Amino acid sequence: MENIWMSILVAIFLAVGLSLLLLYPALSARADHGRLSKTTAENAAVQTSTKEKRSYTVEEVAKHNSEKSVWLIVKNKVYDVTEYLSEHPGGESMLNNAGGENTKGFYGPQHPRWAYERLEDFFIGDLKQ
Repeated sequence: MENIWMSILVAIFLAVGLSLLLLYPALSARADHGRLSKTTAENAAVQTSTKEKRSYTVEEVAKHNSEKSVWLIVKNKVYDVTEYLSEHPGGESMLNNAGGENTKGFYGPQHPRWAYERLEDFFIGDLKQ
């Protein structure tokens, strides 16, 4: 009888341990993409407090279309997401429409809900109409 209980405990321990090993990388990666790194968060806060928000023309935004400077237009707002490029789960796919209109693509099925909230951290101004 003691051997049966010992076998059951070992089986439970192995099942829990294996589950954690299999789930940890997925949970860890998801958590990393769901929050700002400290450096990015600090930079966003400094940018918000020290830079006055302004309006940009489509032509001004269009100049920021490389990995050195990535600006996006979403719902007539301008976002500087340059620092986020290295963290973006989709890699450099952000560069596909960098410097241009991204509303339709941004609200596609590939982005989780937290991405919409996170985008606000990179807001730099409105698009001039």
